[in-house]
Amino acid sequence: MTINSSMEDHILTVAESCFLEYGFDKTSTTMIAKQVGCNQALIHYYFRTKLNLFTRIFERKFITVYTHMMEASFKQNASFTDMVTLFIEVHFDMIHKDPRLARLIITELHRLPTLVAAVKEQVHEKPSVMLQKVDKERQAAIEKGLIRPISLMDLALTIISLNLAPIFLMPVLSTILPLDEHAQQALITARRQQIVSTVLNSLRP
Repeated sequence: MTINSSMEDHILTVAESCFLEYGFDKTSTTMIAKQVGCNQALIHYYFRTKLNLFTRIFERKFITVYTHMMEASFKQNASFTDMVTLFIEVHFDMIHKDPRLARLIITELHRLPTLVAAVKEQVHEKPSVMLQKVDKERQAAIEKGLIRPISLMDLALTIISLNLAPIFLMPVLSTILPLDEHAQQALITARRQQIVSTVLNSLRP
C-alpha cells in the first residue's frame, strides 16, 4: 500500500467515525482534519468536499456486499436460492457490524436529496453485470417452477426491510421487554437464520 492510499484510507476511516458520532451536518472537514492530524487542504486534495467523503464511505460498504454477491453469482452451480441466501447473510452482517452506519445512511439519504444523487452517480454502474446474472437465474428458477414469480425489486425490498428491522426496532423493544445486552445479541444472531428461512419459504411456488 502506498503512502497516498494509506493516508486516503485513514481519512475515510476517521471521517466515518465522525459521521457516525456527529451526523453529516455537524461533521466538518476541519474536524476530520484535526482528528486525522493533517491540514484541511489535504482533505480537500483527496476528496474535494464533505459530500464526496460521505459517498466514498457508502461506496466502500456497498462494494463489500457487491464483491461477495459477484463471487456468489458467478460461482459454478450456484442456484438462485444460494445467491439469495448469501446476499441476506452478507447484508445482515454488514449492517449489524455497526448499526449506527445503517441508521446514518438511511437518515441522511432521506433528508438530503443531494446525497441520493451523489450516491447514485458513484455506484449505479457497478451492479449491472451482477444484476443481469442474478435476474437470469431468477427467471430460470421461475420457469422451472422452483420459485414463485417475483421481481428483483420486490425481493430486495423484502430482504432489506427484514434485515434492517432489528436495528430500528430493538431500541424500542428493549425499553418494553426485559432484554439485556447479551439477550439482545442472541436474538439478533438468531434473526439472521430466521430471515433466510422466511425469505426462502416465501419464494416457494
